[in-house]
Amino acid sequence: MKKKKSKIAVWALTTEGMEKASVIVDSLKDVDGYGPERRIDEDSFFEGFHHFKTHVHKVFHDYEGHIFVMATGIVVRVIAPLLRDKIRDPAVVVLDEKGRHIISLLSGHLGGANGLAKKVAKILGATPVITTATDVHGVKAFDTVAVDKDLWIENPDSIKTLNSALLEKKKIYLIDPMKIISPFYEDIPFIEVLEDFSLIQENTGSCPAVYVGDQIMPAQPGLLIMRPLTLVVGIGCNRGTDFEELRDGLETVFEKFKLSMKSLRNLATIELKKDEKGLIKLGKTLDVPIRYFSSRELGFVKGLENPSQMVKKYTGTEGVCEAAVLLSAGAERLLIPKQIFKNMTLAVARVSSTL
Repeated sequence: MKKKKSKIAVWALTTEGMEKASVIVDSLKDVDGYGPERRIDEDSFFEGFHHFKTHVHKVFHDYEGHIFVMATGIVVRVIAPLLRDKIRDPAVVVLDEKGRHIISLLSGHLGGANGLAKKVAKILGATPVITTATDVHGVKAFDTVAVDKDLWIENPDSIKTLNSALLEKKKIYLIDPMKIISPFYEDIPFIEVLEDFSLIQENTGSCPAVYVGDQIMPAQPGLLIMRPLTLVVGIGCNRGTDFEELRDGLETVFEKFKLSMKSLRNLATIELKKDEKGLIKLGKTLDVPIRYFSSRELGFVKGLENPSQMVKKYTGTEGVCEAAVLLSAGAERLLIPKQIFKNMTLAVARVSSTL
């Protein structure tokens, strides 16, 4: 069986570089070490490569980050053909062999290279070199906050516009109804925080704006949209309901109520549906987990808007989709009550806390 790769790869070329790389590998979790075959003995936990450039090209996008203990010029020449964009590129950090300076070279914000450089610097007692403009000026970049708060950026092309506005201290509207990132910016006078979703249409004008939430927003220049994982979907279905019907029902509801699928945290249902193939496929296709609850657990849930004695007869609880979604989201009320389709029911709740 092929060994699953770790999150971070550490690379070195010389004996001195290998010594520094070994300290990093020993100090961090989920790290793979790479070095020249000729410098690795049979007891080493490092993996050997015969040709450095070829091996980097082979595994570069398999990792979330890379730490290179070598000259920056070597790294730049090797990785240049591999670069895609700031969303997909892994973090790249470069460390001199003496362990004096650690440069955040690539994907400083979204990829986490700035944070990785600081972490390694602390381990080695080195100086982190951070050159991203917002960090230099002591301002929390919007894409950095997105990483901190696990937000998905819907339109990354707008990041540059918003971060430039931060640096230039231009007027920025921040629409953050759930107060997910506004605490980071409450003391910045040129950022106006708005809670009402409708105000973004009335007030933005030519000013750049950031929206943090799960509602569908019309695309417009200068608007950065960030999606939190705030929505849970409860599903009840007849035995053998196919994947296509489940998917279409979910998409129909989200479109009707103008909700973003990118804010879907998980699905929820009753334990009786653990072997339901269509539901399992739906979770895998959406890349979200499914939480299952016993009929006893669902029976204690309060706040159902559409309890059913018929459902209780077959499942032991007065509601599946509404009870499951409230329980999973930790919510007291439904965002969208039970929606009924041919072979399925669906309800939506917003998670009780996003902080």
